[in-house]
Amino acid sequence: MDKMNLLAQLVARLRETAHTARIAMAAAALEARDGATAAEKRENARVSQENSNLARGHMARLDRATGELAALEKFRVPHLPE
Repeated sequence: MDKMNLLAQLVARLRETAHTARIAMAAAALEARDGATAAEKRENARVSQENSNLARGHMARLDRATGELAALEKFRVPHLPE
């Protein structure tokens, strides 16, 4: 079994996850900050709070993916005799 190929696939998937999380985090943060008018914010701050929480969740997903990528970049498949 080609473990390097599997490792490359995992790295690609984690990079994709990190990229998606980064975009989603930025969108949720923007929506939390600028998504409602001042009148809407006074009437109901819940939507802004939910978007803020969503942005934090995406940040956690990004942090986890980048941490896993860092660990994989250090990983070396040991050579085992056949």
